Amino acid sequence: VYHAALLPMRPPRRGSPVNTTESTRPSDSPRLRIPQGRADPGALRLAVEKLQAEKLLAGVLEAIPSFAMVLNEQRQIVAANRRFLDAVGARTLDDVTGQRPGDAVHCRNACRAPDGCGSTAACVFCGAVQAVILSQQTQSTQVQECRIPLANGREGAIDAEVTASPISVGGTTFTLATMRDISSEKRRRLLERIFFHDVLNTAGGMRGLVAMLRDKPSPEAESEYVDLLEDLCERLVEVISQQRELLAAETGELTTHPMFVSVPNLLGSIKKLYERHDVTGDRLVALGNTPDVDVVTDINLAQRVLENMVKNALEASPRGATVTLDAEDLGEEVALRVHNPSVIPEAARHQIFQRSFSTKGSDRGIGTYSMRLLGEGYLGGEVAFTTHEQRGTTFVFLI
Repeated sequence: VYHAALLPMRPPRRGSPVNTTESTRPSDSPRLRIPQGRADPGALRLAVEKLQAEKLLAGVLEAIPSFAMVLNEQRQIVAANRRFLDAVGARTLDDVTGQRPGDAVHCRNACRAPDGCGSTAACVFCGAVQAVILSQQTQSTQVQECRIPLANGREGAIDAEVTASPISVGGTTFTLATMRDISSEKRRRLLERIFFHDVLNTAGGMRGLVAMLRDKPSPEAESEYVDLLEDLCERLVEVISQQRELLAAETGELTTHPMFVSVPNLLGSIKKLYERHDVTGDRLVALGNTPDVDVVTDINLAQRVLENMVKNALEASPRGATVTLDAEDLGEEVALRVHNPSVIPEAARHQIFQRSFSTKGSDRGIGTYSMRLLGEGYLGGEVAFTTHEQRGTTFVFLI
């Protein structure tokens, strides 16, 4: 199971407008300094031989019921248990010796960086990197949660609890790092929390409207209340449908139904939806350039991607702001864009596509994640964003 989950299904697309990282939460502390450089082959070989001579250590590693590895001062793997080797598709220790943990598990960021794991701006916010470095600096046990994005075609990722502890072998200090996969429990807790949050909010609004109708309002008010109640009923059905759809997408059971879709009609329907949506408030949803072209895609999933983009933009925008939808015909692809005037903080930029990250509280964190899960994993497009202090933020769906 782990072997299938960790092996890359296809290489990531390069040249995206922004790199991404996954970490369980943004850090307000001073930026972590990540030492660079790797040990030479001779030093690596000596470290491996020293650890292999310690039979007790080998037995302890195999007894650990999770992924376990021993790292040198440069955070390179010099020993690992069979469970970890099987998970990353390694036949022997030699296949991963000298790699850093992110290299071995095919972290998407590590695959994109010339020096691999620990060498990108995104790595600063990685809980796994933080645990190892802080353990080395303080010579104490450190525990962090992280989310490692995998270089595969389904936007897969590992939610992990990483424990790093210093150990001394033959007078040399190493770091024992264990990685416990907590993906299933994190996913279950998050989806349940968001689902119940949305259902209760919608049901609460329906109950309030029913109470007002019982007070026998004027015919004009009654008609308005009935319309609002109908909207809430539709929203409740939509919440349940989205939950079912997301669960199917994450388990690989979602099926797509491609067809020719008019870009002007697609963007126009999204604009119309949010013109009367409660998240819009006193903000404006505008339609920019919309070339008269068709794309071949699943219209329901494409709408879901764009709906999440617009909702995210509205929630991030100040009162009175304008969120603009537009498109550009690039020949072989069409760029569908959603722009808002706000800027994304740096820490959030590196975490925005993770499943559980949100700047809006613990009951959120699915919208931006599902953009990529559906847009890239199922529709074969590319989802990215740019953000700039003067130009604002633009999410792009290339399809």
